[in-house]
Amino acid sequence: MLDELKDIERELDRIKRRVRAMINHLEKRHVRLNQLSDDELLSEVGSRTLPATDIAKLLASAEKPAKKKTRS
Repeated sequence: MLDELKDIERELDRIKRRVRAMINHLEKRHVRLNQLSDDELLSEVGSRTLPATDIAKLLASAEKPAKKKTRS
């Protein structure tokens, strides 16, 4: 039981470190994006946008009703 609690505590510490690292990364990115001009910002964000054909495929697949799984 004590070993399990120690494992949980270690895992919690690991998760806390990862969350802190993610927050630091996002804060740095936020500051960097705020320093860009409008054109630079559009090119930065635009470089991460999906092509129109991929967006259309995603929308089409989202409109299809999901098949219900039947229990055997």
